[in-house]
Amino acid sequence: SFECSLSLPHCSAGMCSTSLGAYEMAMQMAREYEEQQAAQQTANPKPMVPAVPEPKADGPSRVVSDIDYRKFEQLSRDLDKEAVEEEFRAKADDARSWCPLDHEHGPNCVRPRPTCSHDHAKERAIYEKSTDEKIAGADRFREEGNGAYRKGNYGLASVFYRKALLQFDYTFADTEKEKKWMEKVKLSCHNNLAACKVQLEDWEEAANQCRLALEIDANNVKAYYRRGLSFLALDRLDEAKAELMMAYHIEPSNTEVLRGLDMYKKKREEYQRRKKEVFGAMVKGDDGVAVDANNDGGQPEPGVRVASQYAEAAVARAAAIVDEVKQAAAVANDAVGRSDTPSGEESRPSESQTPVPVVEEAAGLRQRTAKEKVPDVVNERLARGSLDQERKPGAAAKRKSKAGDIDYTLQLLLIVAVVVGCVAVVLGVYIVWHM
Repeated sequence: SFECSLSLPHCSAGMCSTSLGAYEMAMQMAREYEEQQAAQQTANPKPMVPAVPEPKADGPSRVVSDIDYRKFEQLSRDLDKEAVEEEFRAKADDARSWCPLDHEHGPNCVRPRPTCSHDHAKERAIYEKSTDEKIAGADRFREEGNGAYRKGNYGLASVFYRKALLQFDYTFADTEKEKKWMEKVKLSCHNNLAACKVQLEDWEEAANQCRLALEIDANNVKAYYRRGLSFLALDRLDEAKAELMMAYHIEPSNTEVLRGLDMYKKKREEYQRRKKEVFGAMVKGDDGVAVDANNDGGQPEPGVRVASQYAEAAVARAAAIVDEVKQAAAVANDAVGRSDTPSGEESRPSESQTPVPVVEEAAGLRQRTAKEKVPDVVNERLARGSLDQERKPGAAAKRKSKAGDIDYTLQLLLIVAVVVGCVAVVLGVYIVWHM
């Protein structure tokens, strides 16, 4: 031990014995306290306004003719000083009303943090009880909640279960027996509160209470079942299936669990049916607007209407692309025919590549020239065209190759148009089910 000569109020002899480490810690705390007090005493120094300095002998003169401007400068500084002191006094008076420190108040005083104004007498009363009393009190509230639940008063039953769970916020089991008893009562309260919330159709809170129950007992069938019902009511079908299947694996013969799985199957079938109806109405609607089959007013649902608008716009765009491709193909074919003709000569397609009306017109022209004795220029030009075709055996093959390239481009653009339409349909279905 270490003896020190500190004068303590509770020590009549003025001497005490302690360890060296405790003594050093006490002295360090005392020094920190004194430093804190000194800093608080000097936290609000009075403002100072510097006076007008005396002019230097070699500096600029403040006196012009008979006027001494130093007086005006000092007056301005005095007015500034009075304004600063007045502001300081106002802030000091305000801080004096709330600052708990015994020092010179001023603008640098720190406002104390607000404390809780609630009356925690009831919480303190619960905390001061023994562990057995807390668990027994929670069990009594649970029984009162069960009585209200049997009468159909689910709101009052929820209040009793809440009061029972409040007891456990201040309960800390000391023995294994107390821990098991506490978990049993707490698990029952969470399950019963979840049952009340299911009856009141507060699905989110029911799922939350089931989660808390499963944290205590991971194999609790009732918690899985009620959580599955909550997810089913919230249209979270995949999660509902997972919860109900967990309950089924634990108790395959439980009638409530089987009934819940049957409800899930019916809701899944209804979902698929509705999905098919909406998709069919969106794609095959006569008026271009998808209408809900179960809507008595015949008005399109918002999501379906938006989806059908997207699909209609996509189909119109695809049709426009097809028209543009056809026009481009016609222009390209015409250009190919002209590009194969030698410069200085007109385009004279052969009879094998010339459309039927043109061939017939050429045959009629020959007959007319024979009958009407038209000058031989026409016959010569027709014959020359045939000779040109014979002279160029590779021209037809070249034109066929270019036409094949154009057909390939046309097919590629048509595929792009079809893909755009399919993407629009998928986007429409996505909007229907997520808006």
